[in-house]
Amino acid sequence: MVFRKEDDDDDSDQYWRALVGILVLLLQALVIAIILLPLALLYLFGLLVSTGLSMWRLIERDYGGEDGGANLTPALNVLYSLALFQGVLFCYHDQSAMNPVSILGSQVKQAQVLLENKKEQNVATTATSTNADRWRSLKIILAVFL
Repeated sequence: MVFRKEDDDDDSDQYWRALVGILVLLLQALVIAIILLPLALLYLFGLLVSTGLSMWRLIERDYGGEDGGANLTPALNVLYSLALFQGVLFCYHDQSAMNPVSILGSQVKQAQVLLENKKEQNVATTATSTNADRWRSLKIILAVFL
């Protein structure tokens, strides 16, 4: 059961509730702007930043002093090369995902055009298609998908 105080200052209670609500809203906006937005940007563009840093380190090749060991330079070269390769694959994947015509889609269209041309030739020469034409069409479709 909820007990409510019966006073004449209901307006002041509403004022304080509104003030607290506005302060909470401002605090949430501040948290989003300062903490969550940079984290989201880092998450979205982190692999691109990592790729850029790897490329920069591979170009500069200043891995520190000579006392680091003989294996430090080759190990860092491999590490930065792998990170660069991962970034290149990521960029390739993004570009191919944004491309409306995929590789498979273009191959299917080519097969359809070949089949239509074949049908037009078959209609022009004979009214019925032979088994050899069917096998050729099947070979074209299998060549596209395999």
